[in-house]
Amino acid sequence: IESLVSVVFYRGLTMQVAVERDAAGRSNYSMCAVNPSRISKTFNEEALQFVVNNIAEETGWLLEIVNYNIANMQYVCAGDLRALDTLAGVTNFLKMQQIDIEQMRSNIEEAKDALRKIIRGCAEATLKKPLPLELERGFAT
Repeated sequence: IESLVSVVFYRGLTMQVAVERDAAGRSNYSMCAVNPSRISKTFNEEALQFVVNNIAEETGWLLEIVNYNIANMQYVCAGDLRALDTLAGVTNFLKMQQIDIEQMRSNIEEAKDALRKIIRGCAEATLKKPLPLELERGFAT
């Protein structure tokens, strides 16, 4: 057990120093939990992956699902703070506007166009926020 604890400890240290930080120890990267079931009954893992992939592609910011904890209820996304903030904005928008992403996906190109318009609006709102960026809870994040 001691060996395992040491490996985990040194892994954590390595990860901690691998990311550039400011004088206060903050980085431009983080993680957040996402619960797709809080967006809508039809919003699932596949829909979340579609949204995450499109945010990363549209903005060029790092964003990935890194933990698949409970199917359709708990995932962890990691990446650039701007991408995570945009993810919160997009999921909030989808919930508030009651947009059914699964229904939209029946026409994939139409869905991508509509989603990218939402992403651009949320990304623009993110870029207007003061720095350092602080993530806030959303409906699903």
